[in-house]
Amino acid sequence: MEKKELNYTEFVRLIAKESGVTKADIRKTINAMAELLPQVLVEHGSMNIRNIGTFELRKKPMPESLKKSLVDNSVVEGLKVESFPEEILTVFFKKSKFAKDSLTYYNQNRSEIDLTLPTLPSRKNENEVEQI
Repeated sequence: MEKKELNYTEFVRLIAKESGVTKADIRKTINAMAELLPQVLVEHGSMNIRNIGTFELRKKPMPESLKKSLVDNSVVEGLKVESFPEEILTVFFKKSKFAKDSLTYYNQNRSEIDLTLPTLPSRKNENEVEQI
């Protein structure tokens, strides 16, 4: 069975179905998290989301290839910038123990259990719920 990436709309639908919260409120929450995450990481260095994991802001040396690319593409009105920070900020993600244990359980029992996502009802038939 080929797995396909879960898109934003399907993810919102799954959360709404599981939580009983409206799709509009789920979208607002996800969008607010996406907007706030960079600010929180800069101010606090890391953020833990229970049962999911920790996002952590880390510094790493800027790769030479990126430095060269930035220098080569930095000509603005005749001025060429040749100095850039030696470090760049990156976001590191460490999954929670719950997520790690869930994946371990799945990997050990994948032939016995089916963790595929249910088929979501189409928009035309949102009032019909498929029996799982």
